[in-house]
Amino acid sequence: MSMEELFMSEYTPSDVTSDDKLWAALAYIFTPLIPIIILLLEDKKNRAYIRAHNAQALAWGVVF
Repeated sequence: MSMEELFMSEYTPSDVTSDDKLWAALAYIFTPLIPIIILLLEDKKNRAYIRAHNAQALAWGVVF
């Protein structure tokens, strides 16, 4: 099982809010700054959707 499958299996699409989508988009646009901030925000880092996209955005920011 890949890391993405592990993170993404914890949520259902009905659990995803527009706030989650906004934070995920910001994580990709302003990587690595926003992903680091998300790691410090307790309520955001516990959301499965945000956690999955945050991990990908952080990896993307470190690689590129």
